[in-house]
Amino acid sequence: MARDTARAGAGNRARGWARRYALQALYQWQKGGQDITRIEAQFLGDLGVHRLMVALEARLAALPAAQSEVAAATGALDDAAADEWLRVLRIAAERGARALPGGREGLADPLAVQGAVVQELAAVPNPPAPAVAAALGLELAIRRLLRQLMQELEARGAYGADMAYLNGLNERELLGREAVMPDAARLNEAVSEVVLADRAMLKADTGYFSTLLRGIPDRLDALNRLLAPWLGRPADQVDPIEKAILWIAAWELTESKDVPWRVAINEAIELAKRFGAEQSHKFVNGVLDKIVQQR
Repeated sequence: MARDTARAGAGNRARGWARRYALQALYQWQKGGQDITRIEAQFLGDLGVHRLMVALEARLAALPAAQSEVAAATGALDDAAADEWLRVLRIAAERGARALPGGREGLADPLAVQGAVVQELAAVPNPPAPAVAAALGLELAIRRLLRQLMQELEARGAYGADMAYLNGLNERELLGREAVMPDAARLNEAVSEVVLADRAMLKADTGYFSTLLRGIPDRLDALNRLLAPWLGRPADQVDPIEKAILWIAAWELTESKDVPWRVAINEAIELAKRFGAEQSHKFVNGVLDKIVQQR
């Protein structure tokens, strides 16, 4: 019972986040004139960028320990010998990663890349210690994630210092005597410059987000007719944030069978308090209360 209650609570919170991002998308739709399906695709694409950053950050956190393992393993070698040893191992590591599905395109799962590298390096003559093999797998996974991130940012119009920094990282080693440590904070700043949705969208029920973005435009005329008598002003004079909040709540009141009316109204009020003007929540509450009374 407690587990079911916790699961229901998590689901409600995820829907709450979905409403928040649906509000942002509907606002963008009103202000920018873009097709709503393109806006939906951009938000969901941004979600993929944030997942990419989460995977990258987890591996960057492990990189200092990996650098220490390689430094210890090469400590007795001169610079040229150490560089050659790592070069040979990197060729083998790349061979292992390229054998994976999507490996040649650099799209293989990072965990799979790390596992494939460890397995490949175990089979080479004079194999490195497992910790060193794991370090090389980590390096390759990070490199591939950085390349994916660069492609995502470039596709979103990033330029200047951000792209120069990423290009510079791709030309440097992450292990060995000239190893660098990528700056996760700087990478996150670069991401924030080009995405519509922030990382908190990872908490959202993306299925419900898409349902709202597809359902509301499909029923827009009916929703506007439902709202019009209670607005107290022409619809084109309603603030776009307030209008989007009312669309979401009106759609839930009329189209969603599993959202209680009190929940729909309370969620709309909270959105208005957070994103609307000072008195927006009172306006939203008044309109929705009138609609419920007429049901």
